[in-house]
Amino acid sequence: MNGKRLLAHVDSCQRDCYCDERSRFSVDQNNRNYFLTNNEKRKVCKIQVDGCFSQKNGMRCDYLFFAHDLQLAYLVELKGSDVLYGVKQIATFFDEIKNDLAGCHLHARIVSGRCNIPDIRSTDYRKLERRMMETGGSLRCKTKQDSDDIP
Repeated sequence: MNGKRLLAHVDSCQRDCYCDERSRFSVDQNNRNYFLTNNEKRKVCKIQVDGCFSQKNGMRCDYLFFAHDLQLAYLVELKGSDVLYGVKQIATFFDEIKNDLAGCHLHARIVSGRCNIPDIRSTDYRKLERRMMETGGSLRCKTKQDSDDIP
């Protein structure tokens, strides 16, 4: 079943990682906030990626939320202002875990101090957006705060 190798990281994680059925998950960093509402109280894993995954080049997003029974994942990057660097971090991490999440709907979220129009029109942004859409997911950049609801 997809995601089993990914879930093994939760047990070995040295950071903020857990799985439970709480109704609201949140992460924040430097006044950037992301909220995930879970009204159906499904089992969701919150993984702070740094400290849970080894990466050759050190580029990774900040958090991964994974609803195993729905085959649904959110890759979250909380950025100061460099949206394009956040795009690269998510894309690099996606390349590392894409086999573990084959068949999952993947959503990428960047919460930044600002989302400049040139950044979201860039080739790298559009490329990542296309890759997320191929999984049935999406890419979104929001200023200061973002949220999603698990179906």
